[in-house]
Parts: sequence; structure tokens; C-alpha cells
Amino acid sequence: MLIRLITAPFLFVFRGVLGFLRWLTGLIYDLGEEGRQEASLTALLEGDYGAGSLEEVMETVDRMDGYQFEVFGAALLKKCGFEEVEKTKGSGDQGVDILAQKDEVRFAVQCKHVSSRLGNTPVQEVAAGRVLYRCHVAAVLTNSDFTQAAEELARANLVLLWDRKHLMDMIAKGMEKAKD
Repeated sequence: MLIRLITAPFLFVFRGVLGFLRWLTGLIYDLGEEGRQEASLTALLEGDYGAGSLEEVMETVDRMDGYQFEVFGAALLKKCGFEEVEKTKGSGDQGVDILAQKDEVRFAVQCKHVSSRLGNTPVQEVAAGRVLYRCHVAAVLTNSDFTQAAEELARANLVLLWDRKHLMDMIAKGMEKAKD
């Protein structure tokens, strides 16, 4: 009984110290992981895909916020051979986030980083923005997919829908160019 009375406080403190060390180790690991994620995000925003796989790049893309996705979209268009790529001003852009040119064709692009399917609104906005910015082509770029209604409206308004699959194809093309 005496041994239990003596060892019980020691075990309690020992377990507490071990728990604290596990927590501290987890915190240090998490901080390192955040740093690695931030570094991969920064690289993507600068148009550098590094040696990562397409899946790793998409994981980073899915962690972006809306503004970061617009910056990434502009860098991606440059990687895919677009010229004169420029981001429009943030607010009051009339549904166009990026202006770009390829083979003398001017593009008005709206970027939408979302976790659900996109409906008609971005299609309507970029269709109007295309006219305002005097572009030949309008497109909506997303990390997601589109509803059937959005697809129908896009066909009627000649708006390109660059969904998740198309985005992945563009990233793969950019990764190939980076290897060359």
C-alpha cells in the first residue's frame, strides 16, 4: 500500500509530462506541415509546380481561397501559352477576373474556387463581362464542376466551362512545360 501511495503521484506527473511531450511534438509537426503547405502554395502562385504529382498540386489548389485561385489561374494561363495575362481589379470587375490573349484571341475569364457545383451566375457574369472588356471568348475556370443548367446557359452564350477535369488537364500541361 505504501508503494502505491508513493508511486501514484510520480505516475500521474510522468503521464502528464508524456502527454505534454506528445502534444508538443504534434504541434511542432503541424507547424512544419503548415510551412510545407504554405511553401507549395507560394510556388503554385508563382507558376512553379516543382516535382509534385498532379494529385499533390490539386490538394494545394483545393486549399486556396478565392483570391489565391485567381492568382493561380493567371499563372496557369501563362504556363499554357496565353499572353498578355492580367488580373482585373478586385471589386467592380464585372464578372471578369483575368484577361488573356492566345493566338490573337482575347479571353475574359472568371475564376470560381468552390466546394460545390457552380450554377448559372458565373456564366451570366462572364458573358456580360466579355462584351464589356471587348473579348472574343468568355470562360469560367473552377476547381469544381457545373450544374446542367449552367452547361445549357454556357452553350447558349458561347461561354467555355473549364471544370475540374479541364483544370487538371491544364495543370498537367503546365507541368510538362515546366519539365522542358
